[in-house]
Amino acid sequence: KRLIEQFSNIIKLTNEMVKSQNAKLYFVYLPDYFRYSKVKHDLESMKSYKDIIQILENNEIPLIDINKELMEKYPDPLSLYPDGLFAHFNEKGKRLVAETIIKKIYEFEK
Repeated sequence: KRLIEQFSNIIKLTNEMVKSQNAKLYFVYLPDYFRYSKVKHDLESMKSYKDIIQILENNEIPLIDINKELMEKYPDPLSLYPDGLFAHFNEKGKRLVAETIIKKIYEFEK
């Protein structure tokens, strides 16, 4: 629980600093690879998701949720990783994430 409190403080301070610069903070949530894999693991990152979302809402920070906006809609999320294995996104995955972020920022700014 202590980590989530530290995260909350960091988000609050970061948002205050960004606002003082007359800028806007967007939070991009990149889901864990294991959310889509068949490999068993500790689901702690998924447990923190609701806490993270609540902190962002409390601080009025726009969320770009790659899980909801891209991965849940994509027919084979594991194909966005190199050979479907644990790693960073592959070229196609990076492109789709970037396109999703740009699209969401445009939607927020309307």
